Amino acid sequence: MAAARVLLFVAVCALLLAWTVLQFSGLGANLFIQADSRGYTRLIPPFAAGCCLIQTLGIMTQAARQALAARFDLPCSVAMQYWEWEVADPDRFEEFLKAYTPELPVDQRLALMEILVQCVEDSDSEAKLATCWQRIKPLLEKNFNLHAETIQYWACLEAGQLDEMWRISILMRQVKSQTAADDDA
Repeated sequence: MAAARVLLFVAVCALLLAWTVLQFSGLGANLFIQADSRGYTRLIPPFAAGCCLIQTLGIMTQAARQALAARFDLPCSVAMQYWEWEVADPDRFEEFLKAYTPELPVDQRLALMEILVQCVEDSDSEAKLATCWQRIKPLLEKNFNLHAETIQYWACLEAGQLDEMWRISILMRQVKSQTAADDDA
């Protein structure tokens, strides 16, 4: 019993040390802090939504951002803390969507999906939002485990009123609910 406690203590200390190193290296801001288009900031803990530390570290890497920036001729600097949301352009939705393939590295697919979701949110009409949503919804459903944190975040489950949500929050809630129902079946 005492040995198990010591082992647990050592493991927790190692995780805290790793997290601290990431924070002071400058990577931590890109990995654990994100904000939405309304200015709300979220802190993603290393084990959010059941993900292990390794999966969380792969979410928003600077290398993925740089690769996508080069591919799409987008600005990219470490000063752009919320890069995926800053570079999203609804007029380039089709271009971004065409690039989302299973062959794309996981970290780039995660970042690209955030760009796509922000493009849908920023659509200039409800008709365009609905059309673009129908294009990414199957990708979110098919790759639910990969994009679970994105879906969870945009679903705004803590919000009770429509004015506390994004335009796509109800749609994201439906994806989350349907996928959970499919898992239970």
